Amino acid sequence: VTAALTGYQVGIALPLAGKAARYLPPGATWWPSRQAEVLIARTRFLDTAFGASLRHLLLSFTEAEGIPLQCVMQQELGMYLSYEDLSAFRAVVIFPQDLGLHKFTEHYSMAMPIWMPTREWAYRLQMIVPWGMVSYSGSWRGPAPPPEALENVPPPGHPARLIAPEEAWPDPGVPGLAHPPYFNAQTTPYPLAQAAFWYQFSEFVSYPAVQQFDSVPDMLRNLASADLVGISGEMRRFRAELWRTTRAVYAAAASELAAAAAAAGKEGDEGSG
Repeated sequence: VTAALTGYQVGIALPLAGKAARYLPPGATWWPSRQAEVLIARTRFLDTAFGASLRHLLLSFTEAEGIPLQCVMQQELGMYLSYEDLSAFRAVVIFPQDLGLHKFTEHYSMAMPIWMPTREWAYRLQMIVPWGMVSYSGSWRGPAPPPEALENVPPPGHPARLIAPEEAWPDPGVPGLAHPPYFNAQTTPYPLAQAAFWYQFSEFVSYPAVQQFDSVPDMLRNLASADLVGISGEMRRFRAELWRTTRAVYAAAASELAAAAAAAGKEGDEGSG
C-alpha cells in the first residue's frame, strides 16, 4: 500500500518488502506467562461507541460461552508497555485503524499469535475511524516545465505543484490495480470496493499465520482452542524469511539509487564542461 501511494503521488516505483521490525531488542519474543489473558491492542476504536459496545460484548460472551480467558485493554494498563510486557500475554487482538501499523509488525516479529478482523469487519470499522494512509490524494507528478521557466516553477513537493486526483488510476503499470490508493471512507455510498481491494494488500492479510475472526464469539472460541505454539512457529519461520528477503531488497534499492545519483552527477559534470 505504501508503494502504491508513493508511486501515485511522486511517480517513483519502490521495491516491495514487508516490514520486519529489526529494531526490536533481542529479548522481545513471545513468552506467554499470562496464559489466561488476551491483550486488546491500543486502538482509537475503544474511544468510540464501538469501543463501549465491544467491552460489553467481550465480557458477556466470555461468561456465556464459559471461556476461561480475560481480555485486557492495553490503553487501560498505562501509557506504555515494554516489549517484554507485551509479549507475556496469551495472544493479541488488533482492531486496525489504518492499513500499516507498527504494533502489528512488532507483535508479528515477536512471533506472538495475532487475531485480526476479517475484511468485512475491517470495512465496517474504517467507516468509524477512516484509514489515514488512504485519506490523502493528489499527486506532485506532472509534465516537466521547459528549462527557461524553471525559475518560476515551485520544486516538486511544494503545495503549489499538487495536482488534483484523477477519477481513474493514472498509468498504473499493473493492470490489477483497479482502484486509486485513496478514497473518502465517509461518503455515500460507502466505498466498499476500494476498502476491500486495498485491505487485501495489507500485511494483515498477506502475512501467514495471522488469525481472523468474523464475530466476537468466534474470536473468543478460537483464542481458547487454537494451537498457539504452532501459530507462533509459523510466524517465526516467516519472520526469518522476511529478514533474508528484506535485506536483499534494501541492498538492491540502495545500489539503484547510488547508480542513479552517480549517473546524474556525471551528466551534470559533462554539461558544465
